Amino acid sequence: MQRTTLVRSLSSNLFPSVETTSRQRIPTHSHAHNIPLTVVDVHLRHEQLPFAYFFDETLDADLLTTSLAKVLRAFPQTGGRLDNHVAIQCTKHDTVPLSFGKIDMTLTEWQREQRGHVHQAGTGHPTLLPLFDPLFVEDNLLTIRVTYFSCGATCIGVNLNHALGDTASCVQFVKSWGQEMRNESAFDKICNIRANASCSGMMTADLACLMGLGQPRSSNWTLLPFLTKWLADDESETVPVNHEYVRLCFSPTLLQAIKRHGMAACNGDDSFVSTNDLVTAYGWLMKRRLSRQSDYNISVVVNLRGRFGIHPGLFGNGITHVVARLPETSEIGIKVISLAAMSIRKSLTTGLLDIPERLAQSKRGKTVTSVDSTSTFSTTSWGQFPLWKIHFGNSALASFHGQPAHPLPVGRTFSSVISPEANGGCVYEMLLPSDKAQEAKLLHQQLTDAYMDWYWSDTTAPA
Repeated sequence: MQRTTLVRSLSSNLFPSVETTSRQRIPTHSHAHNIPLTVVDVHLRHEQLPFAYFFDETLDADLLTTSLAKVLRAFPQTGGRLDNHVAIQCTKHDTVPLSFGKIDMTLTEWQREQRGHVHQAGTGHPTLLPLFDPLFVEDNLLTIRVTYFSCGATCIGVNLNHALGDTASCVQFVKSWGQEMRNESAFDKICNIRANASCSGMMTADLACLMGLGQPRSSNWTLLPFLTKWLADDESETVPVNHEYVRLCFSPTLLQAIKRHGMAACNGDDSFVSTNDLVTAYGWLMKRRLSRQSDYNISVVVNLRGRFGIHPGLFGNGITHVVARLPETSEIGIKVISLAAMSIRKSLTTGLLDIPERLAQSKRGKTVTSVDSTSTFSTTSWGQFPLWKIHFGNSALASFHGQPAHPLPVGRTFSSVISPEANGGCVYEMLLPSDKAQEAKLLHQQLTDAYMDWYWSDTTAPA
């Protein structure tokens, strides 16, 4: 209890306060049913996805509320509860919490300040920015908070349980909400069949026992309670590593130079690398250099929506992953980046060949062998769902901010998000230890100069 109070006091000093003006619960109008979870969903059940969407205008509170009430009918699982960690149980009494608040700060002032990450929280989860409401106090799968800035700008903070869905699901939900508020055409029908997009099998009683979640009891079975891990007394004085976000900008011209170099490295054969492959390789090599970890295998998360007959409107964790091998060198340069991108593309080409077979096994509730990988870094690309297409009023999205989904491990952590921009460029937002922030910016500038020097020269082969 003392530790919880201390953390709350600490967080209130780090973040500006938000005055809550109202709270309510919006019904989902669901019928009683269960949505079976996959093994992937169960593994992610204690993680959260807090994403904030900023708009320059003041969005009408009544319109936000009424449009949310309508759109929740298409997303009834958002008001459900985890049923023994193997399914999402929905009932006709389900609701989603919605709160409104205001902050004595302009949006420009908010964006000007670095928003670090508080590792230790009394709940065992990260301390959220005041733009979000927590999930695990009342075991909600989704919470929504609307915050008005003193300049008239609005922030919609959506916090989603990762067992409910992934990044694509969260963006899909917010985009659908905006379409409903603007009276646009109906959005695509939502697909809740998790087995259609899981290569890890459906959760069964036997799998739950293997994962230490419970044990069968005749025809029914229950799960052992989950025990939150608290720091031991002898670890209470451990000082967490300070982390912060660094935004690395990629202009359209820089992306063109990176793509040109990557394609030139293919030697004119049938091989191909995408811009996303190259930026992902760029970031991974940077993080390997900054962390001083010589990890030559990387796990690439692949969005399965729209592939292999999977419904693009799937609401859930429609993901799998493949393993690519980075060049075995500690050096980082534009040639090494192109080689790493080629390895990523090769792994995507060959690693997805057996997906239809693995999906067929999953639909029958059978487990499949997972892909082995070492401890690697993570990168999420937003290229498949451009954020600037999200509208709630007259103006488009002014800014976006996401937080880590789960508590940072004790130590040094590197993660990132690739966010496309309307002008054709992108921003690489990296969460990293604060003592590496300046080095990351310097390394990015050096690589940018190297790419542009190559791009504007007469050389046609990779440097």
